[in-house]
Order: sequence, then C-alpha cells, then structure tokens
Amino acid sequence: MATLLHVVDYTGSDPQTARLVEEVLARLPADDFAIGIVSSGTGLERAHALAGKLTRPIEVIDTPALIHRFAVALGPDAEFTGSPTYEVLGDTFNDPDVVWFPQLQFHLPAHRGLAKIVAGIPDVSLIEMAEFLAEKGGTVESASATGLAAMADMALRRVAASPARLVAPSRRVADYLAKIYGCSPALVTVPTPSLRDLPAEPVPGLPPRYIIYAGGIGPLGNHESLLMAQARLKSGGQAFPLVLAGEGTALIASGTTHRGAYLKALIEHLGLIPGEDVHVLGELTPGALKTVFSQSSGAVVPVLAEDDALLAAGQAAELGVQIAVSDMPGPREYFTRRGLSPLWFRPGAADEIAAVLGALRDAAPRPPADLPNAGWDEVAQSYLTLFREQAILAASQSGVH
Repeated sequence: MATLLHVVDYTGSDPQTARLVEEVLARLPADDFAIGIVSSGTGLERAHALAGKLTRPIEVIDTPALIHRFAVALGPDAEFTGSPTYEVLGDTFNDPDVVWFPQLQFHLPAHRGLAKIVAGIPDVSLIEMAEFLAEKGGTVESASATGLAAMADMALRRVAASPARLVAPSRRVADYLAKIYGCSPALVTVPTPSLRDLPAEPVPGLPPRYIIYAGGIGPLGNHESLLMAQARLKSGGQAFPLVLAGEGTALIASGTTHRGAYLKALIEHLGLIPGEDVHVLGELTPGALKTVFSQSSGAVVPVLAEDDALLAAGQAAELGVQIAVSDMPGPREYFTRRGLSPLWFRPGAADEIAAVLGALRDAAPRPPADLPNAGWDEVAQSYLTLFREQAILAASQSGVH
C-alpha cells in the first residue's frame, strides 16, 4: 500500500523552496507514494501550478488554516502587519501517513500531528536576527518582525520537543537549532539547483556589462552597503552598472512598501541614476536568472545572514561567474562545503565592497565550477529515507503496525 504524503505550505513559497518541492516530488517512487498538496487561499494557485508540472497524480487539498496576523494601533486606526503565520489544525493530520512542511517557520502545526512531520527550516534569521529586523523597519514592519519571530519560536519549540524530524540546510543552522532548542535535527544538505541544463530565457534591457546581486530586499539583504559602494565607484569615475534581481526588488522601482520606498530614496540620495547605475529586474524565472548570470561580469552577495542569495550565488558559480560574498560564518561554511573560493569582504564596509566590485568588473571569464553534491537525485533520496522512516515511526506511535 502506498504511503500517503501531504505537503503543507500556505505561504508564497520562495523560488528555491518551490524548486526543492518540485524536484523531490518528481523523484519519489510513484508506486510507493501517493501525494497531496495542502493549502488554501492564494496558495491553491501555486499548488495547482505545481501539480500541473509533474507527470504523476497530485491531489490539491483546500484546507483552511487559522491565520495569525498582528496589528499595530496607529492613533485611532489599526494596520495589519505583513506576512501571517498559519496554524495548521489537527484534522489536517488525520489522513496522511507523513506530512512535509518545506517551510516550518511560517506554520504552527497542531500537537497531535507532530509524530508525522518532516519539517524543513530553510533559515533561522527570523529568530536569530529578530531584534535587528525589528530595528530596520517602520512601526508596522517592526511589529511584523517581532510577531513572526515569536510565532516561529513557538513552532520550533513545539516541534523540537516532539518526534518530528527537522531538516537544516547547513551545519551552522543545525548547530544553532541544537544549541537554542536542544534538538538534533536530521541534517539534509540541499545542494544548489543547477541552472546548467535549463534553457536560457531572453531578458530585455540588460546593459552590456554589469554586476548582479540576486537577493531579496529585506534588511538582511544589505542593499544599503552595496548601493553605497556603487556610489563610491561612481564618484571616483568608475561607474559600472549594478543589476538587482530577486524577491521584492520590483518594489524599489515602484517605491511601494516601507523597504522599497526606503531603497528607492537611498538610490536617489546617493546620486545613482535608475536605469543607468542601477537596473531593477524583480523576481526572475530560473531560465531568466541563467541569462542574467551568464551575461554578467560577476555576482555579489552582501548578505547579513544565510538566505537564498547564497544559493543563487552557487548557481552563478556553476555557470563560471566570479562571486564576491560577505565574510561571515554562515556564508563561509556554505561555500567551503561546496568547494568554492569567492572574494570576501566585510558586509558593512562599503570601501571593501567597492574594491571587490572593481575586481569583479575586471575579472577574466572563468570555466564553470564542477561543484560536488549538486544532484537532485541525492537530495530526493535523502527525503525519501526521511519520509519512509517518519511514516513508520508515526504508525508505531498510533498502534498501527
């Protein structure tokens, strides 16, 4: 009898997580696993899109969740904060043998379903840097960061004390979870999804030569230091186009949301010219990202914590692009494990970033990196083992053998 696996994700999955889910589900043995995707609201559209991509039966299950969203009183009015947390109710766990949360930090699972859970923790920045995130936004954004951190902490405390299996993306994150929550997560190292075999897609309007930063615009993305470095180059007569892509970057052009308006104003304050010094592309498909990386002179990653920008930089290296990265324990661990030697800089030092931008601009083309452990087959096999083991554990705890 096939194991019934339900994937639970109510969020707007980031592209890397969505790719992980797609690649893993596509490789699970069809005779051994029946698959359902649980979501609701706007998440259903993404669930149906994923189901349409796969060549196996996928059931899309509309199951409402209890939504937790914080509000801030601003005078006589109240304004809701940004991203919600989804409390996944107990009935959701009745039918499946095992339940996969690719992004646990945005979900709060019911106690009675914990034995069935395999939970991914893509990063711990919501908790680890909650105070920093709260300081970087306006009133509503600060409340949102604090609220999300509290809910993520609650979810991790609930799962860490249960038979659920946790999946960490790196040794540093695993060590953090063990230290703070007393758990020893099953460490599944998820390699960077390769762009080499994907067809490139046209991206109009790219400058002839440029440096690319593919990362979200949240405070941990550290666009401020990068833009100040770009302004230094311009003031020294060494202007070189900077291309920004990734989650939320379109908001820089529109000036909407607190963060988007702030970065747009910073660009103007620094004397940088949109469309000349700074080009904003928004979120890109994998094929478009391949094009942007391939045509670039280099990729820069000024992050303040581990996030998807590191994965994107790994993709760039696979295509032969020279990369420059924040010198921090998380990025050091990630790139050392992958056998890469980026240029390093202190993330808050605009002068050092300006220097590496100049080095990227002048770097000779490199051969594509032959990165180890970059196969999706290996990742899927790791998850296959986890799903099978967790299903057996859950069945034994319910008295079913």
